[in-house]
Amino acid sequence: MTAFGSIEDAYGAVKVSEESVGVTSYSAHGDGKTFVNSSMPWKPHQDWFVFVENQNRVWFFDGESKLRMHQHIVFSETKSTGAWYTDQNLPCPIPQPVMDRLPEPARLKINRRLSSEMLKP
Repeated sequence: MTAFGSIEDAYGAVKVSEESVGVTSYSAHGDGKTFVNSSMPWKPHQDWFVFVENQNRVWFFDGESKLRMHQHIVFSETKSTGAWYTDQNLPCPIPQPVMDRLPEPARLKINRRLSSEMLKP
């Protein structure tokens, strides 16, 4: 996604504007759906993008230096939540399509930080 607006499928919706990004995750529980709505302010720059990895993870790059990921976390059949992560506290690897799309300065910065994290005892 590289244009302001929203996309929606059976699992949820992603909305991107000039002021904020938002995710709505749908979870089927019993006879209906529950919704997890989560949004955060952001300031997009040239080359921003959004990458929907799967029904649980959406990646947001502001076009400059900030990479964030939203994860829909299901605890049980009736309980779920959403969590935001920065590239400094990710619970999972960055998908290759996201890394490939990052501008070189941002990619190098993230790679250096991830390498130093792996060296910590």
